[in-house]
Amino acid sequence: LVIAVECMFSWYWVADFCEDNNIKFILSHALYKKAIHGGKAKNDKVDSHKIASLARGGTFPMAFVYPRDMRSTRDLLRRRMHLMRKQAELLCHIHNTNTQYNYDRICKNLRYKSNRKVVDGRFSDPSVQKNVDLDIELISFYDDKLTAVEYYIKKHAKIGNAHLQWAFYKAAVIFLRGNPKAKAYVSKMTKKHNKGKALSILAHKLGRAVYFMLKRKKPFNMEKFLPA
Repeated sequence: LVIAVECMFSWYWVADFCEDNNIKFILSHALYKKAIHGGKAKNDKVDSHKIASLARGGTFPMAFVYPRDMRSTRDLLRRRMHLMRKQAELLCHIHNTNTQYNYDRICKNLRYKSNRKVVDGRFSDPSVQKNVDLDIELISFYDDKLTAVEYYIKKHAKIGNAHLQWAFYKAAVIFLRGNPKAKAYVSKMTKKHNKGKALSILAHKLGRAVYFMLKRKKPFNMEKFLPA
């Protein structure tokens, strides 16, 4: 007996039930499944038949069944990402408003609290200034919430693979050889942190690059990895 489920928000309890009862459980990647077996008619009966046919025919697009004790942390990380995107939207809105009213470009990075003073009283129209002030207030609110959740995650999360971390750290060291752009990047990071932390940042960056290279099936692009 095999229970196959499409990857949607409610699969957790089914996976746990199967694990508790020693039933094989497989999870499908919803987007890839749609690409393989799309259709206009969609209801529970039709979907169940499609999932069973794919599983039986060996074309079931497998998704990773995340371990039970790690799912809540992953969901919290996803929520953090959602909040980060909302904060980024607010930052973009400030720059868009600045361009909309033809003001000089804001050269400072508004991600940092100390740089946000540049927009205080910047706009002559009180309503426009109020609009931007609201953005700044919300960005500061997100700052506090993100700092708190990141602190919690660092204390509770058990994420990553020690062997992969070691491999990418070694890859970062080799990547620096005969690579002026990479050396300049690490030098810049060293000034902000320290040399060990700078190499860790580069190793993490390489790990993300490899992930997207494999996912998108595209070769490494130095210009995207370390833009000028």
